[in-house]
Amino acid sequence: MRTMFDSVTASAIPTTAQLVAGYVDGRYAWSAGDWGRFPNAIHVQIAVFASTNAGQVLDVETGDATPAQAPGWVQRRRAAGVDPTVYCNTSVWPQVRAAFTAAGVAQPHYWVAAYPGIGAALYPGSVAHQYADPVTSGGNYDLSVVADLWPGVDSPSSGFGSGLGTGTYTPLPPITTPGAVMSVLDSQDLDAISARVLDLFRAPEIAQRIAAAAQNGVWTGQFTKGNVGPAQASDWVTDTRLLVGQLTAQVAALQAALGAVAAGSDLPAITAAAQAGATAALAAAHWTTTVTA
Repeated sequence: MRTMFDSVTASAIPTTAQLVAGYVDGRYAWSAGDWGRFPNAIHVQIAVFASTNAGQVLDVETGDATPAQAPGWVQRRRAAGVDPTVYCNTSVWPQVRAAFTAAGVAQPHYWVAAYPGIGAALYPGSVAHQYADPVTSGGNYDLSVVADLWPGVDSPSSGFGSGLGTGTYTPLPPITTPGAVMSVLDSQDLDAISARVLDLFRAPEIAQRIAAAAQNGVWTGQFTKGNVGPAQASDWVTDTRLLVGQLTAQVAALQAALGAVAAGSDLPAITAAAQAGATAALAAAHWTTTVTA
């Protein structure tokens, strides 16, 4: 678990904080200088207006966004390539979840507030819990306990993923096979293409969440049933690391291939683009890789 600081006044937060949250809009929007106070921290950007297509978190509380507005904001952020989170207090949380169900929109991640609630611990179904306000935090800031992995906030560059290890393998077909890529495009079935792309983008995130849970010994009904011994947990982590790498390569190869197709490239150029995209993605994730197309 980690501790996150947030405040309407960036200068109130200790510069040693490793995880900070601030605002991208509204009366208390942080300036570039405010964010610059924390060059080594992970930044969590909060939007208070549902009309603001920015940030990783939507603030749902009185005077800010409403539960009914949350699904629309989440859809726009997902369309922009963000894996979003909604902030709300625990008393409003059921209303927010109900709004997503009614709208037919998949639930986002949740950062919930309750002072002190269950203390510095996470509520089931949340990635963060704001448990202290300025009255009890020791300064003009709030404190939250945060999961070791916060999808949409954490990334390899922010610390998660640097321990993936090394491996040599060939990315799974059909994504690095240009003929298969072309067959998907040639089908002209936009729903099928969209579903395939969304699956590929979501799969690495899901695999990373499983890997993080395995690595931290957090075993729940989401991942397995029954007791899991240390040896089995170690095997699961190893296998999942490989899966994350393979899926990362697939996504990168598909992106590169689609870009080459859009540029009017011929089949050899598409092949080369797919191979280069997968290789670069794996290298960035600290994997030693052999990629074939």
